[in-house]
Amino acid sequence: MKLGLRRTHEEVVVFREKWGAFAFGLALGAACIAFAIGFYALGADRAPSLFIAPFCFVFLTAGLAVWRRLAETAKSWLAEDGAVVFRADAKGVEVAPWPGSASQRFPWPAISEVALADSLRTRHADETAYNRGALIVFFAAGEYACASWFDLARNGLARSAEGRVFQLASYPLQVSQELLEAVRKIAPADVVVKRYEAVVFDYVKRMDGYEEISLRRERSC
Repeated sequence: MKLGLRRTHEEVVVFREKWGAFAFGLALGAACIAFAIGFYALGADRAPSLFIAPFCFVFLTAGLAVWRRLAETAKSWLAEDGAVVFRADAKGVEVAPWPGSASQRFPWPAISEVALADSLRTRHADETAYNRGALIVFFAAGEYACASWFDLARNGLARSAEGRVFQLASYPLQVSQELLEAVRKIAPADVVVKRYEAVVFDYVKRMDGYEEISLRRERSC
C-alpha cells in the first residue's frame, strides 16, 4: 500500500492510498474469518470444543470488527483522500497503524519521542523481524507504567527490549527529511523528534540500539 505525506501549517499527515487501504482491510478481515472457520472445521473432531470454540470466536470477532470499522471509516478516507496512518498537530498525535485498526489520539504531554527509523529490527529468541520506514511514538516514562502486556496489546502498544512503551506505524522513506522537519515544527520543545539509520529492539539481550543518521546524510536527504 502506497504511503504519502500531506502537510499544512496546522498539521502533518502520513496516509495510505485509499483504495489500497480498503482492499487490505477487506483482505485482513477475510483472513481472520477464514482462519476461524478453517481452524474450527479442522479441529472440531480432534480437540475439546471448550478450547476450539473460544479460540475461533476471537478470530471471527476480530475479522468482523475490522470490516465494521472499514465501513465506519471509508467515508473519512474518501474525504481525506487516504487512510490516516499518523497525524501530528498542536494538540498531539493520532495513530492508526493498519486500515481497519482503531485510530487513537495521544496528547503531547504523554509523548517523549517521535522516532523515524529507516530500519527497525526486532529480535526474539526464535525469530528476527525487519521493518523499513518505521515511525515509532515513544511514551513518557509515567505513561502505562503499570500496564500489563495484555493492556498494551489491546491498545496496539508494546514495550521495547528495555521497557519503553511505544506505538508503531509506517512512513514513506522518500520523504523522511520533510516529515522530520514538519514534525519538529509542530512538536513541543520537550518532545524529542529524531531520525535514525537503524533501531534495534533485542529482546534476547534486553537491549535497545539506536544508530542516528549522520549530519551530512541528513542534510543530503
